[in-house]
Amino acid sequence: MKLYKRLIYGYLKGLALAALWINFRKRTIIGKHKLKAKRPTILVSNHPSTLLDPLNVAAHVPMYVHFLANAGLFQTRFGNWFFNTFYCIPIARKEDKPNPKVNNTSSFARCDEFLNGGGCLFIAPEGTSWMDRTMRPFKTGTARIAFSALQESDFSLDLVIQPVGVNYTAPEAFRSRVFMKVANPIVVKQYKEQYEKDPYQAVRSLTDQLEEKVRSMVIDTHSEEEDLLVKRLEEMQQNRDYKDDLGHFNRTKTLIEQLRVYAAESATEYKSFEEQVHQYFDQLDINHTRDVAISRKGQLQWLKLLLGLPFFLYGAINNALTAGTIYGVVRKLNLYVGYNASARMVLGLIVLPLFYGLQTWLVWSFSNGYIALAYLLSLIPFGLFAADFWKNTIAPFIATWRFKRLHSNLKVELFKQSEEIEKELKQIQQKPVNIG
Repeated sequence: MKLYKRLIYGYLKGLALAALWINFRKRTIIGKHKLKAKRPTILVSNHPSTLLDPLNVAAHVPMYVHFLANAGLFQTRFGNWFFNTFYCIPIARKEDKPNPKVNNTSSFARCDEFLNGGGCLFIAPEGTSWMDRTMRPFKTGTARIAFSALQESDFSLDLVIQPVGVNYTAPEAFRSRVFMKVANPIVVKQYKEQYEKDPYQAVRSLTDQLEEKVRSMVIDTHSEEEDLLVKRLEEMQQNRDYKDDLGHFNRTKTLIEQLRVYAAESATEYKSFEEQVHQYFDQLDINHTRDVAISRKGQLQWLKLLLGLPFFLYGAINNALTAGTIYGVVRKLNLYVGYNASARMVLGLIVLPLFYGLQTWLVWSFSNGYIALAYLLSLIPFGLFAADFWKNTIAPFIATWRFKRLHSNLKVELFKQSEEIEKELKQIQQKPVNIG
């Protein structure tokens, strides 16, 4: 890679790391050391959040990562120049409209050259991004690219495919959490004999292995209905027995399998339980409260609120212009919801320094350089504190306050519904399952 590209890559990676640090309250990676190897590598992951998935994975890789990108990004003259110049290789899918600027034969040749030169390539084998927790079947392009690169080297290339599972608590939400698992790499040369006998079957076998590995590392629900039930039960479990990211992931994976066993063995009882959970949460919504109020038995956390409120107000007031502009522009763009988080990150890189600079200049105008510098350095940490404090303290406080104001009979009914769900859930969790 040319020197200017290395410098630009380093600058962009620094921006990406800063943006990810701001956007996510916490990022947990199990097996992070497996991303540090420096050898020809194809990174693969599930794809629930457009731009955020490749950034979250590539940010922890020491090599210069290039990205296999949707041919639609290359349709305009600027897009074709920009993405071809800066670390992307186009690929056209069968369902895409023909793009005269993209030739898959040429793209495969570029991948061959890049990987045989020791490069690291990110691919999302689902082929497109879906902002839900249902992983789609993997397309065979990743395996075909891997075998093409190996053929180019007469199977001497030490190429590995590194599977990564990416899980978000809420991919569209600011200050959510991301949990990633990194599997052991797959050495592609182990398929040499099978590929020489039957290339089609070798491609299929490698694709199936990749899909199986990634699927085992993500929360994978089968439908919107199943996902809604699981999310609501996850919320109840976390409110009553909080687990760290790994513990929460493992508990949810097990819960999904337990629910499926229950549905298969007792379909009528499962349907009744599902309706019971939804009725409980619908009742909470109607009364503008949340399950956290039930789990806290209506106890208001006044001390925590009062101690943090001054810092919250400082952070919220001084970041109102920046946050309001970013959210306002994204709302005006009316994008598909899966692009909102990515759009906010990109806009933030423009709006944040602009408004922070303006606000700091105003402070400097009425004070001195030391106070202005201290003010500038306080903006991001207090802004993040304000966002977290609202989500984790003020919002639950408001929900609990509203719960306390409900009629006593309604409160008793909600407590009863919650206890019945907990009791049945404990029985469901006694069912033995195998989650691999």
